[in-house]
Amino acid sequence: MKKLRKSDLMALRGAGHDAYADALEASGSWQGETLLVPSAAWKGWPSFRLGDAVERVAKPIARIIDMVAGTKLANCQGCAKRRDKLNRLL
Repeated sequence: MKKLRKSDLMALRGAGHDAYADALEASGSWQGETLLVPSAAWKGWPSFRLGDAVERVAKPIARIIDMVAGTKLANCQGCAKRRDKLNRLL
């Protein structure tokens, strides 16, 4: 069994990994403020790399530019490719 604090589960959700957090919560059982997850369901923390960090900063900026200029930068496929490349490199 793996132990996961409630605050860690909230951080996982805050990082955009809601589906993974839901799966952990569904497969585990709460004991006070700790979620006990069977080892078979535990895949560890999802990776968060440099490309993800850059995206987290750039995407809100792109959304504002989209609203002001009427562009579609927030859903740019080139941005997704660069994020993936940064994640693979570092």
